[in-house]
Amino acid sequence: MVGLGERISRLRKERGWSQEELAGRLEVTRQSISKWESGTSVPDLEKILRMGELFGVSTDFLLKEGEEAQPSGRAEEARSVSREEAEAYLSAVERLAPRKALAVALFILSPVVLFLLQSGKESGIFPLPAGLAEGIGLVVLLGMVAAGVGLLILSGLPRYDYLEEREIALSREGKEWAKSCREGFRPRLQRGVAVGVVLCILGAAPVVLAGSLDAGEPWGSVCFCMLLILVAGGVYGFVRHGVVYNAYAKLLQEGEYTRRQKELNRRFAYLPGVYWCLATALYLGISFLWNSWDTSWIVWPVAGVLYAALLSLLYGLAEARGRKETKSCEQERKRERS
Repeated sequence: MVGLGERISRLRKERGWSQEELAGRLEVTRQSISKWESGTSVPDLEKILRMGELFGVSTDFLLKEGEEAQPSGRAEEARSVSREEAEAYLSAVERLAPRKALAVALFILSPVVLFLLQSGKESGIFPLPAGLAEGIGLVVLLGMVAAGVGLLILSGLPRYDYLEEREIALSREGKEWAKSCREGFRPRLQRGVAVGVVLCILGAAPVVLAGSLDAGEPWGSVCFCMLLILVAGGVYGFVRHGVVYNAYAKLLQEGEYTRRQKELNRRFAYLPGVYWCLATALYLGISFLWNSWDTSWIVWPVAGVLYAALLSLLYGLAEARGRKETKSCEQERKRERS
């Protein structure tokens, strides 16, 4: 009969991990691993779930006794990543992060010219023919959006997609190097976030000032455009530094890039394309049908909040279902023992 301890030992050795390495991944001591494998103690439910994720097997396979128990599916072999490969990836991310940040800033700034031309026309500052102000503004808006999309495409790193899709095995030297570099990057991240927060807070000042002075056009639109410019500057800092910091999480398989999270991402891979296509269709439909380009931009922040809420709900339901199945397996195992 093959018990839980023997199965843990076999799976660990198949991966080429020492007891100390497995302990590090599970955030326990090496002595705990030794006791589990010898059968002198049993891991709790949370650790069994985590081991199922690490080994790529079902919790039923881990808990069920006997040789007849088989893995629910062969675990995908972890992709080995050397320190040199990690350095090349981080260097590429550092080089391309400003492009991604600029692309997001362009999206935020895209309606500025449209607002200014429309308010200038209404106030008589820009005596343009009917429809010309809106036409020029829309051309600039679409041009900036197109430029932003182009920058995002050019800043992609398809050769490193496996960091998001597969489990990786970063060498010990590479892991230590990545952790050290991340600690060195933290001050830059903190400065970038601090500047971004300050700019976003200051962005509200022109709008508040215009409201308190009851400023009419074109000053109301000018103040709103100043808000967009300051927010764009703040978001640029968030994205530029956040992209780099996120790269360290990918290499170290932390946060959103654990094995379990990657599995969930693959399960819901269809969602972003469907959701954002619908959001774009809604934005264009509202803007064209009601000619409300000056206000329809609100679709994007609302869509972003709803998307985050939808992801949290779906991932939470998937996690709850996994825990329920694991609990049922553990109860069945206890009944078989009794």
